[in-house]
Amino acid sequence: MNAAEIVPGTVQIRAPQPLTRMRFAHQCVSELRKLDPSCPITETFIRSLVKRGLVASVSVGRRRLVNFDDLLRYLSCTPIEPPSAPSPAGIRRIAE
Repeated sequence: MNAAEIVPGTVQIRAPQPLTRMRFAHQCVSELRKLDPSCPITETFIRSLVKRGLVASVSVGRRRLVNFDDLLRYLSCTPIEPPSAPSPAGIRRIAE
């Protein structure tokens, strides 16, 4: 149904979007071990990826939820667009 066929007063139903799998770091390790029992990835490594901004995460109180799908993309060596770095403040050298 396109915009020309929409009847006023009717409810449009959208297809459900897949949910993002959000996990704490220790849960990510557990999930990875289910997929590959000999996986050498540690909780500390996942936390370092989150801290460097290489894997998306969300603050929940004092803890962070990691985007598990984003972590899998990173580990599969698929390039993920890095977050844009803020420009340095103050005087900076101009290339001659």
